[in-house]
Amino acid sequence: MRWCLLLVALGRALVVRHALRAAVEAPAAYEIGTRVRVVADNIVFYHYSKAKDGFNPEGKAGVVKRIATVARDGGATPISANRPICVQLDDPKIHCHFEPEELALETGSESS
Repeated sequence: MRWCLLLVALGRALVVRHALRAAVEAPAAYEIGTRVRVVADNIVFYHYSKAKDGFNPEGKAGVVKRIATVARDGGATPISANRPICVQLDDPKIHCHFEPEELALETGSESS
């Protein structure tokens, strides 16, 4: 019985460790200062006060301002943000958090 509980606890610890490691690894393509465009069409932000019915950022461009993989105080403590890439959109000028799959790199010809 004890061995079963120990194996279950060890298995859970390994799964959690693997999930945390995958969550805190920064996407290689997105670095601070990179221009990106939102490609996801199923996102609605309700924290933008000028859009009472919500704001859909699909097609909007912006700059990556932060990748949330470690705490803001600069410590080594990893965090696992649900949407780790913080982007400041050009119009309207608001900060929004995205997953890597919801963004695409913007080429020089597309930027406005």
